[in-house]
Amino acid sequence: MSFLIKLPPTIAPIVFALISVAITGILFVIAHFLFRGKRTEFTRTFAQQMALRIGTMHALVVALVFSVLTGQLIKLNQITDTEVISVANVYWTLRDNVAPEAVELRKLIPDYLQTVIEKDWQAISKNPFNLPAWKLIERMEEIISKWEPSSPVDKMKRNYVFKNINTIAESRDRRVIRRMAADLPPFFWFIAIFGYFMTLVPYLTVEHSKFRLLLVFCYAIIIGLMLYGIAVLDNPFLGQVIHPTAFELLLDAIIAGQ
Repeated sequence: MSFLIKLPPTIAPIVFALISVAITGILFVIAHFLFRGKRTEFTRTFAQQMALRIGTMHALVVALVFSVLTGQLIKLNQITDTEVISVANVYWTLRDNVAPEAVELRKLIPDYLQTVIEKDWQAISKNPFNLPAWKLIERMEEIISKWEPSSPVDKMKRNYVFKNINTIAESRDRRVIRRMAADLPPFFWFIAIFGYFMTLVPYLTVEHSKFRLLLVFCYAIIIGLMLYGIAVLDNPFLGQVIHPTAFELLLDAIIAGQ
């Protein structure tokens, strides 16, 4: 499914919807021949009751998972914002400091932002190992460990910068870990897809008409879009739903202020 998620955001939802409609159409044709002339009034009533029950259970499961993943995406954005704020704190705290270590640290900040935007972010979506921005964080930690403040004010700034560098490293690790492991187990996709087929069975066992077929296709499109949304939210970097916008804004502000 990952190759479908990697498609452009304007194409992937359409592909998911078309696949859902195609499968539904095939099942509709099969059911039309299997149940032709075998429907009774009891069959119609029972099918309507089952359609309501199965459809409700399936919709609740999908909606719950969609809601949970949306919350996780919000948390991922918060992690990214925390990382960017910590990077900004390091840069602006050291902006007017003339200590050699402070000057070197300040010069590393634009490099870090540029690396995250151009290399680290793309690497996360392809290979979460050996990400280039980590070397810059290690360099920051090395510099701050060698800084011997000459005044109480510099000591306070050093401690504050040290704290923010640790926050950068922690936030970045959490961002990478979120990329390395999708949260949803394969069994969920079995339940979601097989459950969708089960919701179709009652609809396909009643009399067929063009209008009923149109309604079933509309239902298939909605399910296809929902499954696409869940797949994208479960893999936000592959699905291109999260971008390094905050890093870009900070880098622009630093460049404009230099």
